Amino acid sequence: MDVDVAVLGGGPGGYTAAIRAAQLGAKVACIEREPELGGTCLRVGCIPTKAWVQTAFALKEAEEHFAKFGVAVGEAKLDFAASNAWKAGVVKQMTSGVASLFKANGVEWVKGAGRFTDASTIAVEGGEDVSFKSAIVATGSYPLRPPIDGLDSQRCVDSTGLLAQEQVPGRLVILGGGIIGCEFASIFNRFGSEVTIVEMLDSLIPVEDADAATELRKQFEKRGISLQLGKQCTKVDDDGSQLTVHYGDGETVQAELMLVSVGRG
Repeated sequence: MDVDVAVLGGGPGGYTAAIRAAQLGAKVACIEREPELGGTCLRVGCIPTKAWVQTAFALKEAEEHFAKFGVAVGEAKLDFAASNAWKAGVVKQMTSGVASLFKANGVEWVKGAGRFTDASTIAVEGGEDVSFKSAIVATGSYPLRPPIDGLDSQRCVDSTGLLAQEQVPGRLVILGGGIIGCEFASIFNRFGSEVTIVEMLDSLIPVEDADAATELRKQFEKRGISLQLGKQCTKVDDDGSQLTVHYGDGETVQAELMLVSVGRG
């Protein structure tokens, strides 16, 4: 396949670049190894997480405000399977929308993993080579995993793994108190999990304004989220039924699942 522009990666950077290049008159191919377009954000990041946020917010409204407004619906309960089906539907709508934009703008979607073989060719696994005049590399980022003993347990998941869960863990430990960790802490606290955040720095969301971090800490403590700040995780033990997370100065906490959210690289 010969094109003017080859885009390696069909995430938010890649698909927008591919569409714009096509609108400007170029013949464009976008190579994406995942089964859907949209990258981490649309498939296993921002969008499915926000779907869960909406479910969590609905639970909050039902628990805290419906009766005050004169709306009697009984006890609010989470149907996690239905919530996951709703989440999957939202993701499908968004990724299908990107595919439709490709079709409308004449962008060729090449399915498969691509790698450069020379300065003007990308070989696609299971497909034909793509020859190009110009290329855009938009391969995205990946979750970081620090070198902590025991963190290779299957119960230690990244955000993609947490979004794939089919049951709400009774106890969830979150390693990292940044944006991703705090968002999932809030969600699973609403879903009924006992949540503990272990953060090596002295505040939540440390790259954000101190005022915001202080207010978030107040709200999380009010909601019963355990905050272990200024403490480093040293080891994780998996006995086959639960995790024992070691942190700080000899402290431990047990959990069925651990989210590793220490950043992306």
